[in-house]
Amino acid sequence: MALAGKISLDSKTVLNYRSSVAQTLAGVISGAGTVTVDGLSTVTLTGLNTYTGNTTVPTGNTLALSSTGGMTFALTNTAANKITGAGTATLDGTFTIDTAAVTNATGSWTPTWRPSRPLTQWLPEPSISPTTASHPRPRPLPPRIR
Repeated sequence: MALAGKISLDSKTVLNYRSSVAQTLAGVISGAGTVTVDGLSTVTLTGLNTYTGNTTVPTGNTLALSSTGGMTFALTNTAANKITGAGTATLDGTFTIDTAAVTNATGSWTPTWRPSRPLTQWLPEPSISPTTASHPRPRPLPPRIR
């Protein structure tokens, strides 16, 4: 099943896909709400999503970001949205790290990539500018790092 419409989430909205049927969401998901993949299913995102809430993928579920899709990670001085859960995440799209809300004039931050499964480790190749960072499709770690 594929849906192409835009989805807008306010800060108190949870988009909870709870079905055993695989779903492709081609429209942009935007806003401050959260996304949960539940029901032993696979949800594939193909749009250039800008939502800034957390994403949860429990055991037995899969979140797939297609090579044409994208996700935005919004940083503040104290927080950032994230993908969590014991499910599977296949992330082949583009990542944007938005630092526009960071106002600290001192200190530094380092983007990290922490895969949970050693056989699917990836090393990011970020490109950082003052307000955004773009993360192209990940590449496998060289054999000496595994």
